[in-house]
Amino acid sequence: MKLRILLVLTLSLQIDLCVGQTILKYYGVDGIEPNQYSFLRDSLKGNFALVELQSDTVTWKSALANAEKNNLKLIIWPLGHGQRYTPWAFSFLKWDWDLSEGMDVLKFAEQYTASGGQALLAVLMSHEPFYSQGETVFSSSQLKLLYSAMKSVAPHVKTYIYMNDMAYYDARDASKQMENGIMDICGTYKHCFGTKNTMDELLKEIDDDYDLIQRKKLNMQLFFALQTFGYATPDYRMPSAAEMQNLAAKVVEKKKLDGLFWYPWNRVSTSYTNWLSKDRYDSSGADRWSVVRQFSQYVSITGVQEKDTRPTSFSLLQNYPNPFNPTTSFEFSVATLSRRDLVLLNQDGRIGNVEFVSLKVFDVLGREVATLVNEVRPAGVYTIRWDASSLPSGVYFYRLRAGNYVETKKLVLEK
Repeated sequence: MKLRILLVLTLSLQIDLCVGQTILKYYGVDGIEPNQYSFLRDSLKGNFALVELQSDTVTWKSALANAEKNNLKLIIWPLGHGQRYTPWAFSFLKWDWDLSEGMDVLKFAEQYTASGGQALLAVLMSHEPFYSQGETVFSSSQLKLLYSAMKSVAPHVKTYIYMNDMAYYDARDASKQMENGIMDICGTYKHCFGTKNTMDELLKEIDDDYDLIQRKKLNMQLFFALQTFGYATPDYRMPSAAEMQNLAAKVVEKKKLDGLFWYPWNRVSTSYTNWLSKDRYDSSGADRWSVVRQFSQYVSITGVQEKDTRPTSFSLLQNYPNPFNPTTSFEFSVATLSRRDLVLLNQDGRIGNVEFVSLKVFDVLGREVATLVNEVRPAGVYTIRWDASSLPSGVYFYRLRAGNYVETKKLVLEK
């Protein structure tokens, strides 16, 4: 009997890790400081960050040790005096790259990765190499030279390029064709809050870049940066919490990305008047950070996080947005139970780490108007979107039942 119970528990834990996952493996922010890694893990629920670090091994060793402690992955941008503020400088006379300024950290990255270090996801190669910012515009052949030079020093270290409009250049410029041997991770973006671009153009860029990778069988991962900054000009503005949520939902639903992150967390240039760490609340008082936390649920557990990150308590958060019209989202947690609880539950004939969950909406008279969840759910964090377009404006209540846990909250529909 004990053997049978143990087998059931083992199978249950495997099921927990597989339910509801997408291909999204990495989720976090750009521009966070090492002393905020625990905040990223605990409060924002991210599992990776892109960070700028000076090109010295002491700084890198400390940052990676801190990342390991917090179960995070890092893409490190090594700062230097070469092209695009990196330590890599191109010599047109020799038609080759000089890595000398960043050689120490590159060798350290190889030693760290080859010896089993888990926190270093990639090292940045270049930033917008095809785009002129008053500096040199590079070609694919030059990037392949840089890739080869870096791999000759650090063959086990992945490379990352903050690339913009990858598919656009590939289709229009013979010198900027995408091939294998240019980068291991492509980071792309298109900022749609402001006058520069539309959301449709942003979503099309993800489709085009993904299709290019598939069509050319490129051996690279695709990351996308979501806008959380504004300028004093109309070109770019800080999105509201609701706009952040709407955009992230549409991007995540594509299931075409390996990584998704919010850019920037901290201010990265003097022209930024808004950014996420400073402007937590929008003009309506809505919490932008809660939106960041909400989308952490789409991060795959397997292959990235080595610790058990399933919740240890039941919870029901306030729906967002609230008031709403006509859609809103509910986030709730189903707990991971203790070993003692698992044994007791199995003696009662139930399977551990699985609960029957119901989430229902009622009007002010107590009449049920919607059943959003009514099934067995494994431990995890869930978000349910609800469309109330068929109901009249007014006050409603939603109630979560999971095991012995019961919680009710109020929501307001305003049409």
